[in-house]
Amino acid sequence: MKYVSPCSGIPFFAQCIHTQGGKRSRAMANDSTGKPAVRHFVGDGIELLIDGDLVGYRTVGNMTLADAKLTFEVSRAVAEEYGYVLVLVDSTRKNASISAEARKFQTDTFLKKGILTSHTAVYGVNAMGRAIVTLMVRAARLVVGKELSIEIVADEAAALRALDAARERFRKAGLAKK
Repeated sequence: MKYVSPCSGIPFFAQCIHTQGGKRSRAMANDSTGKPAVRHFVGDGIELLIDGDLVGYRTVGNMTLADAKLTFEVSRAVAEEYGYVLVLVDSTRKNASISAEARKFQTDTFLKKGILTSHTAVYGVNAMGRAIVTLMVRAARLVVGKELSIEIVADEAAALRALDAARERFRKAGLAKK
């Protein structure tokens, strides 16, 4: 099944976002449940877009502890609803960073609450980011005993294809609730 955007042909993070009255907002179409098909959240240093089983995020400044908590809670809620969560990470912002408190929260959350059934596709990451992702995957394997399912790809289109394939694997494995 292909990912179909409510604004077909427009990249995930660019779709339907516009400025209205000085505030960022998002045009929202309703899905079959009456909830907005795409939800948009902006934290201090992060932008989150949720579209069904897909959570897209990118840092837009310094990712704070509150941003890390929001990211985890949104991903957890999506995983509870769908049985898994697909995560799209835009790492193209070169001035973005993650605070020490946010990194500690992410590590502690993996160790205490476990790793969600998920697949993450990251694009736009530099060499340092690749090294950090590789270390995270290895640490999770050693400390938690679970494999983090993360791919680093060239661009958003490749990331969405990778997430489509992961969605199909989750469905074939019987993990999908919807």
